[in-house]
Amino acid sequence: MNYCYMCGKELSDDGSGTTVKRHKEHIIHNGIYGRLKSSAILCETCGGKCSGSDAKFVELFKGFIDLMSPFLYGKDHGSEERKRIKAYLYPIEGEKTEVEYHAGKTYPKVPYTIVDDVKKEVTLCANKHRLKDFEKVVLKEHPEYEDYTIIHKDDVTDGAQIGLFFSEQNPDFNKIFKEGIAKIAIEFALHSGVDRADIPEILRVQKDGTCVFDPTNAATIPYTPHSSADILVALAEDMVDANYPCHTLCLFVDEGEDYRMLVCYVDLFSTFRYYIVLNENYDGPEVSNDYTQRIIARQDENGNAMQPEFDLGDSLKKTCGNLIKIINDFYNTGKLPDYMLDKKTFETLLGTMVADEGLEQVIREIVDSLSIEHYSKHVVYHYVDVGPTILSAPGKCLDTAEDDLDRVREYTNMKFMQLNRFCWNVGIFMTEKYSK
Repeated sequence: MNYCYMCGKELSDDGSGTTVKRHKEHIIHNGIYGRLKSSAILCETCGGKCSGSDAKFVELFKGFIDLMSPFLYGKDHGSEERKRIKAYLYPIEGEKTEVEYHAGKTYPKVPYTIVDDVKKEVTLCANKHRLKDFEKVVLKEHPEYEDYTIIHKDDVTDGAQIGLFFSEQNPDFNKIFKEGIAKIAIEFALHSGVDRADIPEILRVQKDGTCVFDPTNAATIPYTPHSSADILVALAEDMVDANYPCHTLCLFVDEGEDYRMLVCYVDLFSTFRYYIVLNENYDGPEVSNDYTQRIIARQDENGNAMQPEFDLGDSLKKTCGNLIKIINDFYNTGKLPDYMLDKKTFETLLGTMVADEGLEQVIREIVDSLSIEHYSKHVVYHYVDVGPTILSAPGKCLDTAEDDLDRVREYTNMKFMQLNRFCWNVGIFMTEKYSK
């Protein structure tokens, strides 16, 4: 491909004559620290027209990026301005409170007071820049507090759980999110050699050679695990994957007896996982390509800086080994890592699997689940007496999304909270105790 997929004109380095100047396009957005680029799919003019929608998509992930920023690789271009992060504070008791986080402090969006009449104390909770004015307002409204001890509090965390805003207060969230995911998928397909005419679910080629980008009706299927082994991996992923959180793309042909589809699997931050159907009736050549990159800057065992891009197959083998070690340690000591997200669920599920199938079979399923063949097409082969059974594929996940939305929500919420917790505690995870 050597033409702009949007305007259809030939690309060149200088844009002379009838050609247009090529644009270095980030297939995974630079704003979320994507590294994969292509200079053969967009021209500068069309690339510029995408900047507004790209910025809206990146903004959705701003909270995660800001919390991890001290540990990230540098972006290819642009600075990282750390803004106030919107979040909810979930106390042990009481209602959630809308808060903001900035410069290491969590404070309520709307200041409030905590009154202890026994101790004669009034605690004022607010941004430190508002505390003095807030005190004047409170004392004016409540002169009886003049004899109380006034306590200023500009950090209200107190061990409570903090949940980042993601879709909250954004009426256009679904549209922005779907368009952003679809754009990544089509550009990875184009980068992999697929012709734009073979992506009809999202790109409509016009008579004048231009293209209309419209993912409105494209099937965007949330990934959900369909085997117990997959669920075990998901529960422990931040503990056992040394590259967590990472970005992954897999392009493949999903083929059955009566269908052949071109599909791109997009996984951002090891959390937001979707199949995008690019062509429901694909009759082109076989295509298979994957790309993976970490966003947290890490060092190897010799202290050398590691490149963002990494080999997916090698990473999956190490993740598998780490998970099996946790399981073996659990059966030897009865303990799971302190920082595992949901130890109770993991322990219950593992115990049920081992009771039903035996530890050896459970290990075998985990190995299969974390094989490169599985990950490239997200098809799990579960060995049973009657032979291999396909448990997870785009069609299976679509059936789940249509028939069991609660299951989809439960999985996606768990992965969101896993990433959320990692971002608030990234310093802990980067210590030797928790890094693998």
